Amino acid sequence: FIDVNHAFWVPEARLKVDAVAGLPTYVQWTPYHISTPDETYQVVCAELCGSGHNTMRTPMCVISESNFEWYLGLSAENARNAKCINLRLLECTTSSGDQRTEDLATLATLAQGKPDADCDDAKEALAS
Repeated sequence: FIDVNHAFWVPEARLKVDAVAGLPTYVQWTPYHISTPDETYQVVCAELCGSGHNTMRTPMCVISESNFEWYLGLSAENARNAKCINLRLLECTTSSGDQRTEDLATLATLAQGKPDADCDDAKEALAS
């Protein structure tokens, strides 16, 4: 395969940067608020890059600094549950330490069955 050019684009953030093969590229963005469970930012490739171009998108979320620091310390196994929706739902809780990791697994199960889960759903699932 040959390298092709891409463009990292987050429309909601008005953030776009070219990703050129072989050229290190950096971008910095300061968000104004933490994502709520119903907010989804889409990261999209904005450069026509080949036959898979239309599938090059993924969700992005903004989490609190404390949740991010906690996320960095997760094992690879626990990090698999750290998808955007689960991290956003975790913002609805006040758990800490090992309980936070257990809550993340519960929220991952919730989000699989209900991708549009909100804070009320998260609190209900964690109370069970």
